Amino acid sequence: MSKDEKEKNKIIDQFVGRKIEQLRVARGLTQQQLADVIEYESATAISHFERGERSIRAQDLTKLAAFFCVPISHFFPQTDKQTSSEKKEEFVLKLRANYEKLDKRVVDSINDFAMKARKKFSK
Repeated sequence: MSKDEKEKNKIIDQFVGRKIEQLRVARGLTQQQLADVIEYESATAISHFERGERSIRAQDLTKLAAFFCVPISHFFPQTDKQTSSEKKEEFVLKLRANYEKLDKRVVDSINDFAMKARKKFSK
């Protein structure tokens, strides 16, 4: 494997790792709980995956995709052909992961919007 290929693989491993971490944090799971999902004994492997230090096996990525109810493609860089549904899903995951960091005014605005949307679409 050439140096360029190794570098590309490392970048992909880091990207996949960030996606795994985002999904884990959004669900409020520990690394150990996620390790249990893919039948690893310790959280160390999850830590390595999240930091991009180790490549995850395809079968384990498939288990994670099923667990998080996302397509396998969710874990990889998207092209410009990313659907609006995928963009919305990504936004929701980011919002969930960072909700506690938002100031009260923003949270109130989000809650107000959600209540109005529920009223409008529950008819």
